[in-house]
Amino acid sequence: SLRAREIVQQLLEFARKKTPDKKKFDVNSALKEVVSVMNVQLKDKKIKMREEYSELPLIMGDQNQLKQVFLNIINNAVDALPGGRGEITVGTHLSESYAVIEIRDTGPGIAADVLPRIFEPFFTTKKAKGTGLGLPISYKIIQSHNGKIDVKSKKGEGTVFSISLPLYSENREQVRQFTPKLSKSY
Repeated sequence: SLRAREIVQQLLEFARKKTPDKKKFDVNSALKEVVSVMNVQLKDKKIKMREEYSELPLIMGDQNQLKQVFLNIINNAVDALPGGRGEITVGTHLSESYAVIEIRDTGPGIAADVLPRIFEPFFTTKKAKGTGLGLPISYKIIQSHNGKIDVKSKKGEGTVFSISLPLYSENREQVRQFTPKLSKSY
């Protein structure tokens, strides 16, 4: 079946230790491409995509892997919006030596008991629709880029995923590893 094939494909992707093909690139351009693809998919829904980009220096990363992360998180936001209505805001800003990508939705939020588990492989709240591999794969990709993912969610007010990626630097060794910081707001 198509669903089984999708799960196997994602599992293989998760298991594969693919080294990122890192090059300098403009994260805003990559995000704009992803939003453009999403806008085509959303044209029949009542979901508004908002874009708020700050000027950023280049980052060093695997553009295709990072686009996969952005697409996955935006798709999750779309799935979280009740009745296919609401708003998703994609934005960027600079924070010290990091480019920060924020993906915010106006959905129902992630329940406090669910939030700590969202990066666990095979954990899903989407019943038959989800594989439970999208966020664990995304987490691994961000980790392989020496970045971090913060999640803030408030019941009834939506969720914000913040992805911090180190800026490109000629002379800086990027050796620090991060673990995701999960934030709950009530």
